[in-house]
Amino acid sequence: MKVKGSLLISALLALFVSSMAYLLLANGLRVIANSGAEPWMVQNAIDIALLQQRLIYASEFSVTDDRLTFSSEGKTWELKQIDDHLVLTPGSQYFASRIDELSFRINGSTIECTLVQDDVERIIALAYVE
Repeated sequence: MKVKGSLLISALLALFVSSMAYLLLANGLRVIANSGAEPWMVQNAIDIALLQQRLIYASEFSVTDDRLTFSSEGKTWELKQIDDHLVLTPGSQYFASRIDELSFRINGSTIECTLVQDDVERIIALAYVE
């Protein structure tokens, strides 16, 4: 049994859903554009969040003042500063840029990273250890 006008209802529903999605996307982009943050700051924040997610699955942490070594995916990884970048090796995956100073430390059960960028010091919790 056919319902008259079902094509019209479907089209209107699709138009409504796509309009709401567009409004949410446009609003989100406007917030980022008007945040006043430099693009590299936004990218660094995203990169640090990705690094924190990666460290969730890591084990066997070793911390020195300028390096963080850990095991993950059957490999040993090292996080260190090269020039003005925070780099994960082996390979060269960049996680942050424009770094003036970098240090790591264990504070209780938290591995912290201290970044100095443009004379602003930030302490970031990277991972939790048992």
